Amino acid sequence: MYDMIASETMDGLKQPITAFCVGGGGSHLARGSVAFDYINRTLSNYYITPHNVHGVTDDTTSSRVRSPSEQYEEIMDNIPSENKEKDEKGSVLLIAQCMGTIAAHRALLSMTEENINAALVTFSPPLPNPDEVIKLPNSRKRRRHNDTEMQCPMFPDGKIGDFSVLRHEWLPIPQKYFHDVQETRDLEKQLHQSVEIGRAAVIAAERDWNTSTPLIVSSWRRSWQLHGLHEARQRAIIVPKAGHSLHPSGENKHLAPLSQQQACQLVVDTGLRILSPAFQIENRNK
Repeated sequence: MYDMIASETMDGLKQPITAFCVGGGGSHLARGSVAFDYINRTLSNYYITPHNVHGVTDDTTSSRVRSPSEQYEEIMDNIPSENKEKDEKGSVLLIAQCMGTIAAHRALLSMTEENINAALVTFSPPLPNPDEVIKLPNSRKRRRHNDTEMQCPMFPDGKIGDFSVLRHEWLPIPQKYFHDVQETRDLEKQLHQSVEIGRAAVIAAERDWNTSTPLIVSSWRRSWQLHGLHEARQRAIIVPKAGHSLHPSGENKHLAPLSQQQACQLVVDTGLRILSPAFQIENRNK
């Protein structure tokens, strides 16, 4: 169900690599996301400095939820100029979670039009479409006051992952957030195409509260298997016993084949594998 990439080399990758980590709605990647903390560490181990595109404004005095359009603009505004020049060989790696997929996939399409070598890895994407996902109970319970505020997790500085000190802040939601969500149509179809042609990968959590995502990704895998599209199938991954943020979930979570840290390593390595087929891959499980 998943492919573990175990490589200590960066052979074949086009340097430099610009990485964008794109958070879901209400997610501050440096203070509120254990998954992206692991992902950032993994990127650093490959000497890649990530650019965090938060799902909230990075203003401690007047924070609010950011819209996907704002995230998209931040990505496009921060692509190094050398990546846009025809003779340069740099690469862009986009890593997104849940609603962050809206901005990240839109950016991938824009970069493709500009002939920029780019790859997207999204975990727990909002399939079949974001407008349906925000109506699910687990999404709705994070909003209050007629959908004007969102509950956002925050750890104190230096304490990320210490859930004994985790706090939640209620932050304002701009109407543009819902407008962008509602305007994102055909995400399932578009993402399926991007994975099939080798520009993107999807990592689904088997026990995601959005149960549609692992079911849809499983159907993609079956279809590609039947049609002999084995490389596309390897880019559609389901992490067993994992929850929405790729942490082990359920009664027997101690038996999960991957820890959250290992699953986040898988996210990064999958993206690097798309950017360069020379990035070595070891199949641990099919």
